[in-house]
Amino acid sequence: MLTSVDVNFHNGGIVTALVTSVALAGIYLGLLRVVPQPNNRNHPRAILARSLAVTAACLLSPALLASIYKDSTSSRSLPLTEALWLRVTPPFSAILHHACASVRALFVFALLFSGPLVQDGLQRFHETLISIRTSLAKSCSGKSRPAIGNSTSNSKYISSMNSDTQNGSYDPEFDAPEFALILRNVVVAPITEEFVFRGCVTAVMSPQVSGAGRHLLCPLIFAIAHVHHIMSGSLVSIVAIQVIYTWLFGFLASIVMIRTESLIAAIAVHMFCNAIGLPDFGGVASHPQRKIIGLLYVLGLTTFVLVLLYNKIL
Repeated sequence: MLTSVDVNFHNGGIVTALVTSVALAGIYLGLLRVVPQPNNRNHPRAILARSLAVTAACLLSPALLASIYKDSTSSRSLPLTEALWLRVTPPFSAILHHACASVRALFVFALLFSGPLVQDGLQRFHETLISIRTSLAKSCSGKSRPAIGNSTSNSKYISSMNSDTQNGSYDPEFDAPEFALILRNVVVAPITEEFVFRGCVTAVMSPQVSGAGRHLLCPLIFAIAHVHHIMSGSLVSIVAIQVIYTWLFGFLASIVMIRTESLIAAIAVHMFCNAIGLPDFGGVASHPQRKIIGLLYVLGLTTFVLVLLYNKIL
């Protein structure tokens, strides 16, 4: 049990911490690469195989930390779960702590994404109205709906197929159902990535670097880990943007975890951001309510920065 293992991450120096951090990243990425899977990462077997691989990485990572940093004699020693900002005892108090921390973190990030949230909400509302009007028009004219899926979903599928074919990753079998893709992107990825790259790596590096340094350096390991997408055929420019975005997100998630003393809060924020996706900056200029949306973008970012700098919510 992780709660029965005491560790002291102050043992060893910066070299040990860096080697351990690289080893943690290597375990996570190595298992992702070596597990047998179809070329199409959206294939059901690929999703299952990759999910099992990163789950195994989450089991091996604390075992590696325990083997290197186990120490039950020092006054600085902590149970491994507490050292990873994953307090589990006493149960009710721990649940309440993580729940409150998650709510606070999600509230702050909802402020940051207020522009994209309203933009997406208005877009969905507009699409719903169009769908209702189309259905009513077809019903009144006596025309039946097409037997095949709607043109939007078909075009998305064809576009995805063409994109995968170009980079050599397309498998002629159908992609997994949407719920499986959501489960991978919004549940499995945030939990496993935060546990290894935020909890384990930050815990190892924190005693060796300054407060600001850990927020800058630790997310860099997480960001660089995304370079492996180049091996899957992704464009270098796309991967470069992803690295920058993941470093910035890692920087913010690190602040969330340290300030709230909760890895669960960082996981909740990661789930939220994966569900929202990247903001559609290009769509703001052409949006019918672009002035309001643009204002919300600016106010959201400004409020978020002020909260981080001066408020005690986080």
